[in-house]
Amino acid sequence: MKRIWKHPEEPQNAKRYWRSVAELDRREDFLKNLGQEFPEGDSLNDEERENSRREFLKIMGASVGMMGLASCRRPLVNILPYTQHVEWMVPGKSLLYATTMPQNGGGVPLVVTTHEGRPTHLSGNPLHPLGGGLNSFAQASVLDLYDPERSQKPMGAGKELSWAKANELLAAAIDEAKKSSGASLGVVMGGSTSPTYQRLLGEVKAAFPQIKLFQYEAVGGEGQAAANKEVLGADVKSFVKLGSAMRIFSLDCDFLGVDPVAGEPISAFTKHRAKTKETTEAEMNRLYVLENRYTLTGGMADHRKPLAASLIPVAAAVIAAQLGDASAKALADTAPASLKEWIAPAVRDLIDNKGKAVVLAGSRYGAEVHALVASINNALGAYGSTIELLQGAASPELGTFADLQTAIAGGQVKTLLSLTPSSLYYDAPDATALAKLVADKGVKLIHVGSQKNVTSRQAALHIPAAHYLEVWGDVRAADGTYSIVQPMIAPLYDGASRVEVLLALLGRKKLGPVEAAAPAAAGAAPAAPAEDAAYTAVRDTFATVAGSLDEKKWNFTLRDGFLKGSAYAKATTAPNVAAVAGILAKATPVVAPTDDALEVVLVADSSVYDGRYVNNAWLQEAPDPVTKLTWENAAWIGSVTFRRLGLKEGQHVKITVGDISIEIPAIEAPGHVSNSITLPLGYGQIGVGMVSGDRGVNAYVLRTKPGSFVLSGAKIEVLSAIAELAITQAQNTMEGRAVYREGTLDTFNKDVAFAQKTGMDSHIPENISLYKGQVGVKSEENPDGFDYEKQHQWGMSIDLSKCIGCTACIVACQSENNIPVVGKDQVRKGRVMQWIRMDRYFAVPKWGTHKNEDGSVGVDQESTWAEDNATPEQLENAEMVHQPLACQQCESAPCETVCPVNATVHTPDGLNAMAYNRCIGTRYCANNCPYTARRFNWFDYNKRNPLIETSVLGLKVGNLYAGPLGEKREDESIRLQRNPNVTVRMRGVIEKCTYCVQRLESAKILQKQVQRDSKDFRVPTDTVKTACQQSCPAEAIVFGDLADRNSAIVQIKGYEDLKDPTKSIPEAPRNYQLLKYIGTRPRTSYLARLRNPNKNMPGAENIAVWSNNQF
Repeated sequence: MKRIWKHPEEPQNAKRYWRSVAELDRREDFLKNLGQEFPEGDSLNDEERENSRREFLKIMGASVGMMGLASCRRPLVNILPYTQHVEWMVPGKSLLYATTMPQNGGGVPLVVTTHEGRPTHLSGNPLHPLGGGLNSFAQASVLDLYDPERSQKPMGAGKELSWAKANELLAAAIDEAKKSSGASLGVVMGGSTSPTYQRLLGEVKAAFPQIKLFQYEAVGGEGQAAANKEVLGADVKSFVKLGSAMRIFSLDCDFLGVDPVAGEPISAFTKHRAKTKETTEAEMNRLYVLENRYTLTGGMADHRKPLAASLIPVAAAVIAAQLGDASAKALADTAPASLKEWIAPAVRDLIDNKGKAVVLAGSRYGAEVHALVASINNALGAYGSTIELLQGAASPELGTFADLQTAIAGGQVKTLLSLTPSSLYYDAPDATALAKLVADKGVKLIHVGSQKNVTSRQAALHIPAAHYLEVWGDVRAADGTYSIVQPMIAPLYDGASRVEVLLALLGRKKLGPVEAAAPAAAGAAPAAPAEDAAYTAVRDTFATVAGSLDEKKWNFTLRDGFLKGSAYAKATTAPNVAAVAGILAKATPVVAPTDDALEVVLVADSSVYDGRYVNNAWLQEAPDPVTKLTWENAAWIGSVTFRRLGLKEGQHVKITVGDISIEIPAIEAPGHVSNSITLPLGYGQIGVGMVSGDRGVNAYVLRTKPGSFVLSGAKIEVLSAIAELAITQAQNTMEGRAVYREGTLDTFNKDVAFAQKTGMDSHIPENISLYKGQVGVKSEENPDGFDYEKQHQWGMSIDLSKCIGCTACIVACQSENNIPVVGKDQVRKGRVMQWIRMDRYFAVPKWGTHKNEDGSVGVDQESTWAEDNATPEQLENAEMVHQPLACQQCESAPCETVCPVNATVHTPDGLNAMAYNRCIGTRYCANNCPYTARRFNWFDYNKRNPLIETSVLGLKVGNLYAGPLGEKREDESIRLQRNPNVTVRMRGVIEKCTYCVQRLESAKILQKQVQRDSKDFRVPTDTVKTACQQSCPAEAIVFGDLADRNSAIVQIKGYEDLKDPTKSIPEAPRNYQLLKYIGTRPRTSYLARLRNPNKNMPGAENIAVWSNNQF
């Protein structure tokens, strides 16, 4: 029987936190799952049970005649003995190497964990000047390496070609280009900071003097680049010092999410959010945000205002005008009074912190916005303090996408080489027209890419691109640090890097598989292997950057992943703010949205970015941090507009911009401005693979002009169809009070321990239990407690002031612990297997309009009573917070008492462990977990592909439901990614967070070896990290040994010295346990969130007001 947890009454005069609109409105579909012993997803529904039974009987009935033939056969498995390896490689023991992931704007420094030569996990490089955690894209990129549906063969017009034929076609194109000195050849590339790439590009330009070079990224910032060139100067790069900025104003710049700025890591920002003692406002940074929809950056804001994206240029002009820029006055005068009122006190705060303030704008806004921001930052004294101007290396002049269109239309380009990671025929402005133009003009498109997308299928020649973990290369980090890209594994499918394609243009490389050396003559020494041309090119570049080819320095660079002291020099020029007026004069007039003419905002998606990660299953199944939607996109519509249109969750709408329309499901988005629609990009790609599965809707089709991401004059029509969306937020609902705790800096200064008095934590009644488990510290009074003298005692803390709510920890855990993907259908049923979930809560300080006893309603009378629903206007201004949650590793664990086979037990070092081979799948433990943190393997997700249907004797059935006759083969390439030190769980087994026990045991074994197998040993302080801790870009997670008084975790949780109480270490004042009042004694705790509101801002009194009502 399900244990009924008795939670305290929720205060009626307090700010409410709610996970979904369905919970807020107490809708039937939400309430029906509360209190159920096995909620939806924890059992087969009637339709599922009947379908499975019917399909199974059909299959078995049809296969009876074959039983005699099949029963004597055994499965055919190729087992390859591992007999030849280097002497220092131990099977199961990981080796670490440094490399860099190339990205537009700068490389991401990595440490790659390999097992027997297989890259299995990625983490940040802590030695690198810009090292730290990783975002989810970098974390999941290792899965792209093993994607069995990667482009593996050259293609011509959609048909596979041999490498010999591909080289022949490429050579013919090169010969043709040489006849005109390259006049007929065009090259379009993405953003790159690779010195070798830039050097070879210069050599290509010298070899083909008339060649035309263009740059295009699907969600690149053409406007930002144009403004920077005019205001800052050619090849001058801005480097934002987030650690020095105490006041940050974001104009729709999600610098903590999918729109990062070139600058210091996110942890430089979050370090100023966490405080342990009384502090002043000046010592804690403050973040202002204007945006049309919630982003991760907006969720961390101290002050946020929903604003139509069309009005961001107006907001920038208001700030610039208040700082004295006369050229911005005309545009600023068009601003609504409410916007001016909100901005005014924020600008005064920026002025008061001159030299310690910075204003950031979204990279995809026009040149006028970025020019205004440059003027603002100049007036605030940001350049040289919070923004460093760096002088980059000279680079070739690159045309824009508009220049590319003009060149093709004018017949100037006959052969177009596409080196951009974007897909021209999918994501380019008016991509269909571009494809038709290329065909009509007889242009031969040579495409280099890793996916078999629409561009690769239609190209005259498609060359499969190699993964960055397979090739040699280099890249500059955001600060200019020269960083190396080195191969971790031989190319799986003989793909070519973009550096190698440039080498092929120069005649120094033949693409395709490496040719075997000719056999040596009898008695002769074997021929030396041919040196990799890309390796040689990178070494030549290194010699230039380092000043000489110093082998010792080269080896250190390979070991560390970067060349020390190689950052860009500071620029000597000052910003040319006089150019701002000219840029403003060329700007498109601002058109504010209305009820009849909405705006459409195209944004990069948190899972697939611009579409390049669409076939990555980890990212597809990672819930969007804001909407919690998986496996597809939907139109985000604010509560005011959503309810005015009478929409239901998932209901289809038709959105029309100009004469182009799309149909897409809609979801209600609290915190979203009215008359605005947000459309995530990257979905709706056809034929890329089973993971992408033609999922979602292609929103790129609405964009017809380069650089336009805010589209005005849109019409919306409500359709009758309702989609079944896989949204995770209403699943694994955790009941309880005071789950999330936050307060203002003023609250903290008045009582630093406010979080420990929130809810009923300050007056919890004594817990009297008949169950006497192993709890607390072992002592004379508690002889059954945990041994803190001879054993490690692991614990974790998560700082909510630092946690930004991204999915990096979720993906890192999935990579490290062999967690399977289950697919959209299973996610929709609540069967997601991720060990970590990121709970997202919305909150409003007041909601609804409370009626008087006589039924009347007072003028502007707002209510805080739970029976009243929030108004749409209140939902538009809701706050958003995030809380990561996994198994809490309870000392008094409710799961352990109900397991009939003792499959979940406690280890001597305090872990709540799972014995998988004992588990019989009763699910009593998951049912009894108050944190709903356990996951059940309904199917062999690790063995069977959940994304396909399988054919058994001519019958099409879902692969998971096909029983023993379903498709059980797993692609060999996917298995290469598995961590050999973690069990692959099978059907019928419960699993959950283990604190990465394999890492803990490896650390203990290593220390035993160091101490010669001494029984009295301890892992060195803070040397072991969990995967989530290691990946966190905000450094919000602290993990360590509670028995080691020098560890960082002890400084948070405290240390009780039983022998000498004077040496005890007090608990951090913001530390609290989740659901402490139920007595589970979790080893994972949280640090309450702090916010630093400006008392002069409108609505400042409502920031984190919830905590004020909890004492």
